[in-house]
Amino acid sequence: MGSPERLESGARRVALTLGRSLELAYLSAHAQWCLEHGRGGYAAAAARRFAKHGVDLVDDIDRDDTRALLG
Repeated sequence: MGSPERLESGARRVALTLGRSLELAYLSAHAQWCLEHGRGGYAAAAARRFAKHGVDLVDDIDRDDTRALLG
């Protein structure tokens, strides 16, 4: 991993990915419940839209870009 900053940013991305995964799981479960109980597809549309924005944030980020953004 190298530097503490890189370790911290990796841990942050893992935590965000876990949080987004759990959020999508809850949205999907609620959408399924709504469909089974005649509540329409509103919740399913919300879950699909959330999923399209990406869940997996564990990705190598260009450190030079990060440094440039942080100033």
